[in-house]
Amino acid sequence: MSKPLIPAQRREKIQEYLSVHQIARSVDLCELLETSEATVRRDLEWLEQKGVLERTHGGAILSQRMIFEQEYQQRAQHHPEEKKRIGELAAS
Repeated sequence: MSKPLIPAQRREKIQEYLSVHQIARSVDLCELLETSEATVRRDLEWLEQKGVLERTHGGAILSQRMIFEQEYQQRAQHHPEEKKRIGELAAS
């Protein structure tokens, strides 16, 4: 067994897992984090209060707001030169 993670590390790992999978079961998170279900529940509660996820029976899903922000970040990186030219034209 590896060294236990501090809460911030566990929560970051949960967010990373959700950003890839969109959904997480508590059992899977317990295995990933090598921690108890009670600890995972507390971390999920904390992340839910911050708006990162929505808790479900037996796990959590990535909040719709977070999904939208990820999609926005991906779109923002596409066609940067065209977007720059459009901005320059709009400003002139």
